[in-house]
Amino acid sequence: KHPERFEPGDLRRTTASASWSKQRSDGFTEATVAFGRNDTEDGALNGFLAEATNRIGRVNAYGRLESLQVQTGLFQGGAAPVGADAAARGVVTAFTVGALRELPKWRDFELGLGADLTMYGVPSALRPSHGDHPFSFHAFLRIRPPAGHMGRMWNMTMAQAGKGMM
Repeated sequence: KHPERFEPGDLRRTTASASWSKQRSDGFTEATVAFGRNDTEDGALNGFLAEATNRIGRVNAYGRLESLQVQTGLFQGGAAPVGADAAARGVVTAFTVGALRELPKWRDFELGLGADLTMYGVPSALRPSHGDHPFSFHAFLRIRPPAGHMGRMWNMTMAQAGKGMM
């Protein structure tokens, strides 16, 4: 009942996901697919994603595909559309590819240097504000603090720091 502060009305959310993982001596491969649906008073909105990571040694390569239905009026006006404007929908799609290189530890901090590129597909109603072929790129430094005496969560179990983790 009324779950969204800026969007009036009731909402029913339905989600489903499945994940797969394969460990190898030199790394791992993991994949997830997920589906979500919001049923509102103005109709249904669906979303889908598929993502995968492959690690070989110190290099992680990853990709993600997302596609979701949106109320285009929300992106055009900044407020939740009502009435006939609430029925205007479009599909936004994002495809991301990237890589991360694990760096040597520094004072037990785990470091990684990475970059990725995301390309977007937007409905024609959003092209004046978002462009015909929007994309984003970012480079990053990942810093994980030391795991501590309990270790890190790995495959739904606590692993001792430095043991049983890739």
